[in-house]
Amino acid sequence: MAWPYYRVPMAYASWGWRELAAAAAGCLRPAPQARQALCAALESLLGGSVTLWASGRAALDAAFRAIAAREPGRTAAWMPSLLCRSVAERAAAAGLRPRFYDIRPDLTPDLEQACAAMGPDSACLVAPHLYGRVAGLEQAAQRCRELGVWLIEDCAASLLLKGPNGRVSGLAGDLVILSFNTGKTLVAGGGGALIVRRPLPVAEPRRWPESGERTQALARVCFPLAWAWPSAGYTLLRDLPRRIWASLAPQSRTGLEMAAVDARIALIQWRRWPELERRRLQILAIYAAALGDLPGLRLPQYQPGVCVTRFFVEFPFNVNDRGRPRQPVRDLLHARGVQTHLPYAPLHLDPDFGPPQPGACPVTEAVASRCLALPSHPGLADGQVRYVCRVLREILCGSREWEAETPESGSAVPVIGGEE
Repeated sequence: MAWPYYRVPMAYASWGWRELAAAAAGCLRPAPQARQALCAALESLLGGSVTLWASGRAALDAAFRAIAAREPGRTAAWMPSLLCRSVAERAAAAGLRPRFYDIRPDLTPDLEQACAAMGPDSACLVAPHLYGRVAGLEQAAQRCRELGVWLIEDCAASLLLKGPNGRVSGLAGDLVILSFNTGKTLVAGGGGALIVRRPLPVAEPRRWPESGERTQALARVCFPLAWAWPSAGYTLLRDLPRRIWASLAPQSRTGLEMAAVDARIALIQWRRWPELERRRLQILAIYAAALGDLPGLRLPQYQPGVCVTRFFVEFPFNVNDRGRPRQPVRDLLHARGVQTHLPYAPLHLDPDFGPPQPGACPVTEAVASRCLALPSHPGLADGQVRYVCRVLREILCGSREWEAETPESGSAVPVIGGEE
């Protein structure tokens, strides 16, 4: 690659001095009352009974295990094929059998197909708001009630986001999964939550010892170094800060509760959410205005006034073969300093979850082969977004109508740190 770091990275954690101050204070004195405050805020917004976990994956694991114990005669766990692999892994670890359904062209789950496929062996339906695109779940919720199937609403990427009907996500599921890790709406560096609305015995997380709370706070102090791409620290030390951060923050491998420092940072981010959401919407609008007229290029998630956490563009040709590009678009963007991400790999083609079934989820297969995610985090400056648009237009049609702009790192919101 031509640059020691990406000039326009995929995602930052938009932290300011308040988040850093909370992390530093946690090294001296943990604030366990932050957990109670976060639980109260979530219960006020979404209702139900809230349990805080050290990660979204841990919360999901608790949900699957509770359902498997409650429904011993049912084993099928339905989920979209375009989904984080860890969801299927957690279901299998709990003794459930992952079954897959397709998505829609706008990257929302095809819940009509899922509801038609569910049978007497179905234990639960996982309905995620993929990449923050809020889907309507009302009809799926009704069908689940009729069949006695547990509806797990996966809001890991959509907390506080609203759908076209103006309702926030997280109001339909029997169980709701939240995450506060990198790349989410509220970034605390770690932590997750499980909300339960129907009677269901769920395991309780183990409490952190005070020494563990201090270690987690130290990990959050290291967090900006670990994830800051265009910085002297990253250029000189490369992966060292990330290794330090990972060694201090093993929360996804335990059954612990959410660390107090993560709860405190999540609350700070929540207070800043109107500012962060407004900036995300501005960035999406710039992309739509700049790329909407390119022949064959589609913006599958875009709808004016609707926010997403990761923004995809769909090309009229195959742009990846799981890391081996058939077309040079992704490599050319990276060579110009623009980081991109691939969608999730289709789970219905993964032999770890049963015999591969090519063609069973055609929209998922098309999205996985034709879509790329572009940088859209709220820390981007307008110049950076326009630079991405200019580079993409030049790659696709040789257009230079967008005047060259230096993608400076200045931004509308304070930014230090990010996501891979």
